[in-house]
Amino acid sequence: TTKLTFDGSRLGTPQYMSPERCKNKEITPASDIYSLGVLLYQAICGRLPYEAASPVELVAKITGEDPVRITEYLPNLPSNVDRLLAHMLDPNPKARPQSARALAAMIERVLEGLPLVEEEDAAAKAMQNLRRQLERESSHRTPEPNSSTTKTPKAKAVPLGARLSRAWFGLSRGFRVALAAIALCAAGAGIGAGAW
Repeated sequence: TTKLTFDGSRLGTPQYMSPERCKNKEITPASDIYSLGVLLYQAICGRLPYEAASPVELVAKITGEDPVRITEYLPNLPSNVDRLLAHMLDPNPKARPQSARALAAMIERVLEGLPLVEEEDAAAKAMQNLRRQLERESSHRTPEPNSSTTKTPKAKAVPLGARLSRAWFGLSRGFRVALAAIALCAAGAGIGAGAW
């Protein structure tokens, strides 16, 4: 009986209805992406992200709780598959992929073993570039004088903060702005993931 279609204003099979559909709010392509996410979740692990004894309890869970992460059932599932499903099943429709085209691009990236979005690649590359620049900076330092052969005072080691600062301001202004923007996006994603 929990799989029966609702009558009246809420048309749909409760298990596959998005939170906004359950609340009779505006339906967008993101609502269909949510329903597809439920189907994929069920196809992969044989369970639903929300389970309840009655349609009323089920709708209350869909509209008031976060879905169970699929890794609760399949801990060895690749993390990008888990993240993709969590993205599709986000209770906030604006946080989901906004079109089938955007979702298809994400699925392609998951199949290729890449991060969900290109910005994550860009952040990783920017961090690699900064690390290389720091390594170059440290390898070009003047060697400290040997105290046994000279009486020149021993040079003080440059603190890590100063080396980072020097490497940062050694980058071009445009690159610094891009790196700062990527860092803000990554921080925002981290905060969002933490809240999720």
